[in-house]
Amino acid sequence: MQPDKPPPLPPRWKRAAGRHYCWTYPEKRSSPDVYVVGSAEGWEIQYWVAGPANWIRVCVPPSPDPPFELAEALYYAAQ
Repeated sequence: MQPDKPPPLPPRWKRAAGRHYCWTYPEKRSSPDVYVVGSAEGWEIQYWVAGPANWIRVCVPPSPDPPFELAEALYYAAQ
């Protein structure tokens, strides 16, 4: 692996642009259900839930790798 090449993404995750990633639960909708967005301040996880709130946002401290597992766990816990 080349040092500047990012590691492969987990299943169902796609890179939207830069440090923006999206994940879609395949049996529900065609649009993404979870977004992970990275910045210098950390990561922001946005996930879809049915009801009046619809999108929930969670801020995560900075880390070198995107918090994919946490994002999926939050999504499943909210359903």
